[in-house]
Order: sequence, then structure tokens, then C-alpha cells
Amino acid sequence: MAFFYAKAGGIDPGFYGWAVVLEYHKAHDDRKKLYFRPVTPTNHLKMYPWWNREAQDIANEVRGPMAQGTIWRVSDEQWRRIRKGITAWVGGRGDEMSSAATSGI
Repeated sequence: MAFFYAKAGGIDPGFYGWAVVLEYHKAHDDRKKLYFRPVTPTNHLKMYPWWNREAQDIANEVRGPMAQGTIWRVSDEQWRRIRKGITAWVGGRGDEMSSAATSGI
């Protein structure tokens, strides 16, 4: 699971977290329950969210025409691109800018 905050109204959009899904099931009243544990590199991403042209392109592709939703399913190919982008960003192989306010995106 990846956590993304859109630019709408904010100055620091991007991918902020990474988590492992522990449980997913329907509750007795048909509500769906999702339990997850944030993992590395979430603490780094909270301070320096992944936000560059690639992050913006992937986010737009995943969200499609319904950009104001809250949860989206991603394809295996999209997930690999997100993982690769976050890894490059955290490893210092991404853009130096981490803020939309300074990167102009």
C-alpha cells in the first residue's frame, strides 16, 4: 500500500508512505476493514515526499478520471513503477526537489 496526497489546496503533494497490508475482510455489517502496518521508508517519505514528474504521471494514471477518490487499485506494472520511483527517490537517485512549492510541478 502506498499513501499519496494530491496537490489540491496543498503545497507539498506526493507519495508519503509505504505499508504492508495485514488484513482485509468484510465486517458483519458489510463494511470493509483494512489493517496495515507502515514500514520503511515511510518516516523518510513523511519528511521528503516523492514528488517529481514521474510521481505526478503515475498518480494521474492510477487515479484516472476520478482524481478525488480515496482508494484505487493499481496494476502490477504500476506497482512496480511506484516501488522503483520511491526506491530511487529515497536512495538519492531521484530529483533533488521534494516540494511542489520549489519544483514547480
